[in-house]
Amino acid sequence: NVPNADLAAVLEAELLKLGNVVRLDDRLERVERFDGAIQLICENGRVVRSKMAVAADGRNSLLREFANISSRKWQYPQVALVTSFTHSLPHNGVSAEFHTKP
Repeated sequence: NVPNADLAAVLEAELLKLGNVVRLDDRLERVERFDGAIQLICENGRVVRSKMAVAADGRNSLLREFANISSRKWQYPQVALVTSFTHSLPHNGVSAEFHTKP
């Protein structure tokens, strides 16, 4: 298992090296067509125009909806507790998941 935050940090650093990538952390309010491109309007008033956007904004993605990309939704009857810790015993590069009934 690779911690998601570590993987995301490496991927973002590589993307930003390209020089033509902008990370948008502001909450998106709406997406519109604008002069052959798209216009992202944020709740705080920020406007970003681009010929391409990557939707990495979760299950209720405004960008995915704008692009008419369908998705399937479902729920699992379960909960999860996730933790990460260190210990003094060797683990030989193996992580374990334990699944039990509630």
